[in-house]
Amino acid sequence: MNLGIVGSGDIVSGMIPLFKTVDRINCCSLCCRKMSFERGKTLVTKYGIPSIYTNLEQFLKDENIDTVYVAVINQYHYEIVKKALDSGKNVICEKPFTTTLSEGIELVNIAKKNKLLLYEMSRSVHTKNFEKIKSNISKLGKIRMVTSNLCHYSRRYKDYLHGEISYVFDPKYGGALADFGIYSLHYMVGLFGKPSHYSYESILGYNGVDLSGVLSLTYSDFVSINTISKCSNGRPYCCIQGENGYLYCDSSPMFCEKAELVLNDGTRQIICEDADRRDEMIYLEKAIGNKNYDDCEKSMEETLTCIEIIEGCKR
Repeated sequence: MNLGIVGSGDIVSGMIPLFKTVDRINCCSLCCRKMSFERGKTLVTKYGIPSIYTNLEQFLKDENIDTVYVAVINQYHYEIVKKALDSGKNVICEKPFTTTLSEGIELVNIAKKNKLLLYEMSRSVHTKNFEKIKSNISKLGKIRMVTSNLCHYSRRYKDYLHGEISYVFDPKYGGALADFGIYSLHYMVGLFGKPSHYSYESILGYNGVDLSGVLSLTYSDFVSINTISKCSNGRPYCCIQGENGYLYCDSSPMFCEKAELVLNDGTRQIICEDADRRDEMIYLEKAIGNKNYDDCEKSMEETLTCIEIIEGCKR
């Protein structure tokens, strides 16, 4: 995979070292805004990336790039992903994929038409730990209750309280559910599919953005209750309860770490330990390299389901 990176922020700074540890990923170019050129230049110099652009159109004409990783602020995802697909590039886009369902459907259709691979980074469902958890759920018997907690005090929250509204606290593009709860949603939809019903009770800030909330997903035999927040800290966890026992994950749905299966007969089994942060990129490189369109279609169906739920909860 010859990867072109769009963005130069904190997410990109954290992801490039992971990309560099995956043998079959070659970070060949980076595109950033003119105002961010010095930051971008620092990144390409530090990690030995051959080229840097400040013009997206020129970047997308680079024939060395076959896949584009989009890691810019939420409201620009749709525009940049569309231009990349129209330029014949496979795309990996940071969450949330798009801010509306119609945009998401349009991008998926463009990818299918152009026979390209399109994925959203979800942090959990494309990992080995997630597969270990999923493969052990049947031992629990009929599922009766699922709960999760993903609450983190945003480093931008103090600025928000003083009237400085970044995109993560913009009610149109961010908020607790869209910017953070998306991880919990991917986890639940990846494990259990599309819920029959959903609802969201939230606490709103002065500009109408959801600062925290409780997302309820209803399935045929159980309810999944997910607490999320960008204005408070809490211990992350996920617990899947069945008639035969429970599976407890001592981490957020974002990473799927430290999961233990505990059955009613006293049996205890460690399902997984710490996550390998490279897992998702190894998975996506293989899927894109092998042109696994079936996997891509399944993954994007789950992404569109998550967008549909978020959009529905905001109405």
